[in-house]
Amino acid sequence: MNPLIVAVSISILITLYKVAKKPNPPQSPAACGAGFFIATAGVASALYLLAIVPSSLFYLAASILILPFLSTVAGYVSARTTEDTSSMNAKIVAGVAYIPYAIICFLSLSDLPGWIIIYALICFVPCVIVGLKVYQKCNPVVSDA
Repeated sequence: MNPLIVAVSISILITLYKVAKKPNPPQSPAACGAGFFIATAGVASALYLLAIVPSSLFYLAASILILPFLSTVAGYVSARTTEDTSSMNAKIVAGVAYIPYAIICFLSLSDLPGWIIIYALICFVPCVIVGLKVYQKCNPVVSDA
């Protein structure tokens, strides 16, 4: 366990929390970037911090919960924009962030049973779309692009 990586991982997660809770939504490219960053750096940071706990059962259970949650947050944050591009942004994040997300999952979850990697890969795109739908439900004035 490298204390520098732990500190960077914690600071990444704190920054992502601040981005998600920011009162003023960003413009479309910044919203896509925030969603992409959550789907990649956020997932990598969360999985690294979960790996510190020496229990593989805890890592498995926490991964099952945290991966769909972060994917949903990525969809929500990418849809939260000042422009009328929420649907397009979530689809861009779902498509573009899938490859780095898959690589992170393969590297981070390789010691766990194979079904957890399949679960992580299958649930990513639907969870991003769920995040989009949650945003649209909470903000009915925003229409699809």
